[in-house]
Amino acid sequence: MGTFGDALKKAGITGGDSRDYDRAKITAFTLEMKLYEMKDHIDSMKRIYRKYLNAEGTDRLDYRDSLANRFGYMVIAFQDIMESVMEAGGEIRKNEDISIRRAIGQFQSLFPEACENEEVDNAVTSMSDRNEIVHAYENYKGNMETVMENVENYAEGYDAVYDIIWEYCDRENLLKVT
Repeated sequence: MGTFGDALKKAGITGGDSRDYDRAKITAFTLEMKLYEMKDHIDSMKRIYRKYLNAEGTDRLDYRDSLANRFGYMVIAFQDIMESVMEAGGEIRKNEDISIRRAIGQFQSLFPEACENEEVDNAVTSMSDRNEIVHAYENYKGNMETVMENVENYAEGYDAVYDIIWEYCDRENLLKVT
């Protein structure tokens, strides 16, 4: 069995037959993993941005492309997390996909006080830029500038969004299954 399979077994999610698993435990495990993934992408964006600032020539272009990839992955993790939160709250059906705009709206409605902080609201709202970055290939240079501005302006806000979601999931026992 692979490392991931071993982790599932150790967590009590799977038993002797890997096709049998505890749905509640796999949901909590997956949500926690997505939260860690989001945090990893945020930290990587900050690190890559610092490297970008110190780089020259083609290295800068490579770092900019890396930032765009990490930004996209962070947004996907956020979207998946909000989907799991909505599913746990009974707001959507199991395995129902939601758009990034719906995920952002859900965050804003779940945490209106946090979104009164302009840095948090701007950070979460900036995640909608992923659609333009991914789908509008003809505006590559402008898209990359958008990513750079988002990371420069909202890196701390992304951390705050992560912290808010983690605290909520912990408080609502979405990360633990007994």
